[in-house]
Amino acid sequence: MSAGVRAHRREPPRERSKRLIILGLAVATCEHHGAALVIDGEIISAVEEERLNRQKHYGWSPPGRPGANLCNDPSLTLNDVMCRESVRHLLDERGLSLSDVDVIAVNGVPHRHHGARECVRDGRYLFVPHHLSHAALAARTSPWRSCNVLTVDGRGEYETAAFFTYRDGVLARQAELPAGDGRSLGGAYETVTRVIGFGPHGQGQTMALAAYGRPSSIRLAPAFSVRSFEDFELDERALQTLAEARTSPETELHDAANSNLAADIQEALEDALVALARDGQARAPSSQWAIAGGVALNCRANSVLRDALGVDLWVPSAAHDAGTALGAALEAAHLLGEPPCEPLRTAGLGPEIEGERARAALEARGLSPVEGDAIETAAERLAGGGVIGWAVGRLEYGPRALGFRSIVAHPGHSGVQDRVNAIKTRQRWRPFGPSVLEEHANAWFVDSDFGPFMTFTADVVPAQRERVSGVVHEDGSTRPQAVDQGTNPPWRALIEAFHQRSGVPMVLNTSFNGRDEAIVATEEQAVESALRLGLDGLVLGSCYVDLPGSAR
Repeated sequence: MSAGVRAHRREPPRERSKRLIILGLAVATCEHHGAALVIDGEIISAVEEERLNRQKHYGWSPPGRPGANLCNDPSLTLNDVMCRESVRHLLDERGLSLSDVDVIAVNGVPHRHHGARECVRDGRYLFVPHHLSHAALAARTSPWRSCNVLTVDGRGEYETAAFFTYRDGVLARQAELPAGDGRSLGGAYETVTRVIGFGPHGQGQTMALAAYGRPSSIRLAPAFSVRSFEDFELDERALQTLAEARTSPETELHDAANSNLAADIQEALEDALVALARDGQARAPSSQWAIAGGVALNCRANSVLRDALGVDLWVPSAAHDAGTALGAALEAAHLLGEPPCEPLRTAGLGPEIEGERARAALEARGLSPVEGDAIETAAERLAGGGVIGWAVGRLEYGPRALGFRSIVAHPGHSGVQDRVNAIKTRQRWRPFGPSVLEEHANAWFVDSDFGPFMTFTADVVPAQRERVSGVVHEDGSTRPQAVDQGTNPPWRALIEAFHQRSGVPMVLNTSFNGRDEAIVATEEQAVESALRLGLDGLVLGSCYVDLPGSAR
């Protein structure tokens, strides 16, 4: 390492003569860039760059060199990859400038520090290894001070999966599955996704299609079989050959061959996660686990993992690479002697809808709010079969709509699933998830332990499936969000008002965006998107408007 650069260990608690301002950056990998702000150990805000620059899955790579990033390309600097819109928003919101920031925590170790396995301090920069950034997000936002952590994604600097222990605030790496050319857990799933015919970022479609197939992961075992961190077969090229032999260019996306192939890779991934976690459990037993990394967005696999281990499992809302901005910042706060943050119960960490801006955005398009209570009016429209946009409070951190930027509908109204799929230009066989009042979950779901972030699946009680058919998948499951009393009061109030009118304690909830668009962030984006998508109405802050073409 160069002079002035060192592996960074935890410092003693500091005297509180001034605030400690930490800016976290997710810029070290090729996609899902973003930033987070932590002050005196407290989570202040976080946002993904795509929400502000409107380029979905945004991440910067040098022109003509796809795959080049800060960790693998010695020619790149932080200035090259900086997520400027995110940083500007976070600092402006708090009246800060970049010179006010004490530490900039980055979600990976640059190539110039190649070989470093711990955090590296270089002036005011702290480089946090990529999988440690994932682990820090999962562990440090969880309800626990001690747990085990599994991280799984495409790859970090050296690994595609890692196992950490988290004990009394200290994260320690215990094992890893090394990444290599063609050796990646996330990459294996992506390979089969491409063979099926889904485009980039189509892994969620593969997971949905798997419900229609009959799995037999042994068919993929020669190329994808994981038994422990040291015992595995993982070869993406061989996997592609096996997968291509099972389908053909003429195959329809939704036919038996593709459905079975999707089911095979889904089962193989689930088996791999369970095997790695059992390996970790044998090394350091715990009844409390957390998981992060892009693979942790696979809600079906999360549920299988939790049930197979018989443990409590925490999955953060931003388990993908964007979340490592906050993870890196929280790890930096710990190393600099800050106390642990409070458990994170909300995904609402981004830009907030503001009343005057909301009214101005509506007036600019000639839209007048309906008189009366916006939430009650919206609930009435939903009960009548309307599809409305909802932009209230702070923007979600993570890919799921969780009651801050949502498209909402009646989960049991005739034809609602087909209509919302048409609005969003999605395949008609893809499922939607519900947001349900927490205290009613037991009456509607076989297992109600699914939490606030839509990161698990749950089976709908058979007797209730017809009443909420718009959110029930082919296998009887759904991806629900539990809505508690205090985390997001407007969202809770909407579902309560809808429940009073319909007798159904949940709404169909999907992200507020069109095909290949990022979720809306601002007041203007919400209005433009609602009009373009042909929604019936829009709740924007405290205003409700009926939109042109609606039945009202």
